[in-house]
Amino acid sequence: MPVLSRAEFSRTGVIVVALLLAVCGTGAVAREFRAADTQTEDYPTVQALRYMGALIAERTGGRHEIKVFHSRQLGEEKETIEQTRAGAIDLNRTNVALIGNFVPEMNLLAMPFLFRSIEHMQKVL
Repeated sequence: MPVLSRAEFSRTGVIVVALLLAVCGTGAVAREFRAADTQTEDYPTVQALRYMGALIAERTGGRHEIKVFHSRQLGEEKETIEQTRAGAIDLNRTNVALIGNFVPEMNLLAMPFLFRSIEHMQKVL
């Protein structure tokens, strides 16, 4: 199984924070979150989304779940970013450099060697 690069790990961290904010912002109503990833089903980031979905379902007693769309099922990265902005996709694991086209502040996370280590990144994010 491939090892996550620093950039992929950063993107995954951003997704986790977004998911936590989305879950905390909802009431007790059941919800299915739609998650998009351009990678194949066996890729680590897709597996991480599935694992996160299992944890969410378990910890909410099944009130919330994540349906993962992998392998560009919902479109290419630019299209899924636009769908996320429109509210059609709840979670989108994508290249942070593309997000910078829509939210310029995100370009900061695309800078090389921004974090000294994974621990440093986790502390900052």
